[in-house]
Amino acid sequence: MKKIIMFIFLLGLSLGVMTTSIVNIGLKKEVQVEKESIEDRYSEKEEIEEEQHNDKIQINEKEEYVNITVKSGYTSHRVIDILYENELIYNKEDFKLMLDLLNLNSKIKVGEINIKKGSSMKSIIDKLTN
Repeated sequence: MKKIIMFIFLLGLSLGVMTTSIVNIGLKKEVQVEKESIEDRYSEKEEIEEEQHNDKIQINEKEEYVNITVKSGYTSHRVIDILYENELIYNKEDFKLMLDLLNLNSKIKVGEINIKKGSSMKSIIDKLTN
């Protein structure tokens, strides 16, 4: 009797593991497709922002730079707030998502950083992390 109970238990456990694995594999593919879709949308959005920026440069030939200070202990949210307050970015959530996708939240360097107004998100992220 104990052998039958043990057999049924192991059979149920095995079926549960297999079902979970199949579901996990299916979800992983969906997440990858969604991530690629998000990256494509942000690339397109960045291109549009860059075109708009280029149009603004033609209107206003003088280039403006903003000097920001990142102090030790600042979170990525604090840095994003500073960028937004200085009109270097126009959408905090988009910038945060881009940092998340690139896994650069913890790579922001400390110190003074000089950023040109109208720079693309990618350009600003490069300045903050390199």
